[in-house]
Amino acid sequence: MSDEIRSIERALTPQKFERWLKAQRRTAHVGEAGDECRCPLANYIQDTTGIPVRVSTNDCGGVTRRSNTKFLLPHWADEFVHRLDVVYSNAAADEDDLPGHKRLRNPDDHVEAREALTVLYDVWWPRRRRTAKGPKKKGGGR
Repeated sequence: MSDEIRSIERALTPQKFERWLKAQRRTAHVGEAGDECRCPLANYIQDTTGIPVRVSTNDCGGVTRRSNTKFLLPHWADEFVHRLDVVYSNAAADEDDLPGHKRLRNPDDHVEAREALTVLYDVWWPRRRRTAKGPKKKGGGR
């Protein structure tokens, strides 16, 4: 396995991606839905590792743009890209929106940090809640 792929795999945790998104201004554009090279996840990988990539649910993963090496996306990341492109993207929506379809604030599919966090929490938090005990409530009860 190349050093490039090891760096990408180390960066691809939902916690690290969440930290990166939270470090941006809430309304900052962090990527574009439907663009393999400029989606928030691709921008995050390039920003934190210096490695330009394309990510896609169609390829079942990603490809480095320098060496054309394929890598697999973890399930949460694959689901993030899919949900952003299919459920949130304005390009995927038409006049007959599917039930549950949400629109990004920007009609050109520029994704704000707060929108990317919403999508991340949609795909990551349900799994996390099932395994975490959660915070204690005041008064000693749960």
